[in-house]
Amino acid sequence: MDRVELHDANVTDVELILGHKDQRFASSIHDSQIASSNIELIGNGRLLMSNSTFDDCEVVGKRASGASLQSASWTNCTFRGKFTDCQFGHDLRRDVKVIIQECDFSDADLHIVSFRGGLDFQSCRFAAWPTVLFESKQLDIPELTKRGLHPRLLSIIKVGSAREEGWLALNVTKYDKSDFDSQERKEDSFAAF
Repeated sequence: MDRVELHDANVTDVELILGHKDQRFASSIHDSQIASSNIELIGNGRLLMSNSTFDDCEVVGKRASGASLQSASWTNCTFRGKFTDCQFGHDLRRDVKVIIQECDFSDADLHIVSFRGGLDFQSCRFAAWPTVLFESKQLDIPELTKRGLHPRLLSIIKVGSAREEGWLALNVTKYDKSDFDSQERKEDSFAAF
């Protein structure tokens, strides 16, 4: 399987497979515009990306893990499948402002997925329970500790939210829903903190 390399490209209606285990080197997408395309993210992190835009794309995570999807703007994209320890939004190493808007994550299993700036929260859809979204700047770690939140979950929240301001999405299937019931929810379609 060949790696994908897009540099200064403008592509429409293509199928991209990124991160396949048989790719010897990382795929890279730089300074490119991708529209109306199907994208499969497979496995762990074989992707380099910067200053690119994705519009009206379908993105399927096939056990996608460690994917750095930052330094890219995502508009009107649909995400399905499993995403673990992935990052969207601004890359602190690059001075590229991005936006994530009108995207549908409602069929995506997001676990330790951070949105590091650029997320237009009100325009995007997220999965219902067991996906929980934490706004980093709103987290009250001492209060969560006092409430007896599961120690493993608390440590994930601490590490994930310390990266920088933004949102952190977790799949909390393994934890007791009562840990979250007393928190005020912003929408019925997902749990937001």
